[in-house]
Amino acid sequence: MHLRKKLLIITVLVGFGITAGVSPVAADPEGGASTSGSCEGLAVDLLEQNGFTVEDGEVTYTCAPGTVGVSQTHQDGTEVAFVEEVDGASSSAARDTAALAAVNCDAVNPPTRTIVSELQVDLYLCAVYGQVNSPEFGSWTRSIQIDWTVYPGWNSAQSRISTIPSEGSPTLTGTVTSQKQNGVLPPTELSSAAFTMQGNDSATGYVVGGLNTDGSHSVKMEDLYVTDADYAFDQAIEGSGQDVTPRFSCDSSANRCFYPNGEEAGL
Repeated sequence: MHLRKKLLIITVLVGFGITAGVSPVAADPEGGASTSGSCEGLAVDLLEQNGFTVEDGEVTYTCAPGTVGVSQTHQDGTEVAFVEEVDGASSSAARDTAALAAVNCDAVNPPTRTIVSELQVDLYLCAVYGQVNSPEFGSWTRSIQIDWTVYPGWNSAQSRISTIPSEGSPTLTGTVTSQKQNGVLPPTELSSAAFTMQGNDSATGYVVGGLNTDGSHSVKMEDLYVTDADYAFDQAIEGSGQDVTPRFSCDSSANRCFYPNGEEAGL
């Protein structure tokens, strides 16, 4: 779905963090997935906080870890849109059992990042998307679980990306970008590689370079975009770009980039 006219964008910072080495989705007593609230519930809640209701028009929403985006198209063709960073633990969004059951991963809470060894880090990400009151499709929710492994090395880092959709065979595109840390200042981007994943897919490659100087570095995944032909859905995932590996260290005297003692490097 392409956006026609955007009247208003509001960003609210509620609190965002990165959690490492924990299970991203807990099981409820019934044996199903449990999160603080559904992406749909968060989106409707955000819409209502800004004075609109689902009855005002078609609602389209996306969630990436820690972020919800929602837009609504009104009968006159105009559109309002809002983006909010959320903390799943403190969210007051209504629990929507049907919407939770339709997804296979947790986009309410921040992504998990686990340093496996000096030369490997695993990240668990999630993209949720859907609509409410679509004239053609009604209300629906889908998700894509993204398992991302990064192997830092001297000169370059390689990625392994796997996608598991909850339903259908959506296409997920995005980029991975290497960057050099600059202490408390924003990092410097070095090299990028684009990827395209179709349905239940897995691929290794997406090499990004520039890792040939001393200091701390990282790799980020950004610009996530979903195309789902089943629902004529074609939209960016709001909030993608905050999915960053823990920092690793590059040492020119040893010609290697690694996690020192299996831990995150300093700034």
